[in-house]
Amino acid sequence: MVLLGQLISVFMFTFISISFYKKFAENLGLLDVPNERSVHNKITPRGAGIAFVLSVFLVVILFDFQHFIKYYYVYLAIAIVFAAGVWDDMKDISPKVKFIFIFFSVLILYMNDFALYSLGSYFGYEIVLPVWLVLPFTYLALAGFTNALNLMD
Repeated sequence: MVLLGQLISVFMFTFISISFYKKFAENLGLLDVPNERSVHNKITPRGAGIAFVLSVFLVVILFDFQHFIKYYYVYLAIAIVFAAGVWDDMKDISPKVKFIFIFFSVLILYMNDFALYSLGSYFGYEIVLPVWLVLPFTYLALAGFTNALNLMD
């Protein structure tokens, strides 16, 4: 039940903050003009994900501060990737720079033993990654997830 309250809070904070963010983005010129690759066909504010990430951080800090402290390295890694995304929305940065940010985030997670060691169990057998594949696979997973979220934004 607590988790449901947190999810509803994130939704409400995000919904409210996006309406404020739209005006802020327009004033700063953070606008995405449609091109041949765009899904939208009119000028749209860039970086609405900022409102979502800040809402998640706010809700976790307000409602589950112990979790925030215990897993500080996860939130630090998220903040680093988030900073790269904000920077990219303001000034188009190269994919190389974004991947460097993601690499440092993965290193923080990996050094705190937070990585993909297994691909799960299928047909009763667990697929465990060899040690030498853990870091690269974690990197590819985080880079893929980040790019998938970026495509939605």
